[in-house]
Amino acid sequence: MKKRVVKILVLAIFVGFGMLFVGYNKISSNDRMTPDQYQDFVSKTYDFRFGTDKPFSPSNATTHDGKFMSSENFISSSRCATCHTDAHPQWRESAHANSFREPFYQKNVNDLIAQKKYCFYAALRVLS
Repeated sequence: MKKRVVKILVLAIFVGFGMLFVGYNKISSNDRMTPDQYQDFVSKTYDFRFGTDKPFSPSNATTHDGKFMSSENFISSSRCATCHTDAHPQWRESAHANSFREPFYQKNVNDLIAQKKYCFYAALRVLS
């Protein structure tokens, strides 16, 4: 009798985790925004100081359609490492690659973003 209860409990735990996993995947896949939804989402709080037709000014950065793009659309640096096998390890250890991890730098960038709504030094922040 005791073995049967243990087996049922183990089975219930596996089924429970399985249901959580399926439910999580369903929720997270529904949370993705379309490019137009993302544009609307960012535009609500973005400071179009140079006009809505120049969202990235004074930076020279732009996108193919002039709209914001999610950081999920950027290729990770690990992909670059597949071809640039000698340069990537050097870059990975550089101050440039690790600058956004530094708490002092993060605070200054976040202060600038809060004040100006853009950042010259973090391309992902400019475009996303």
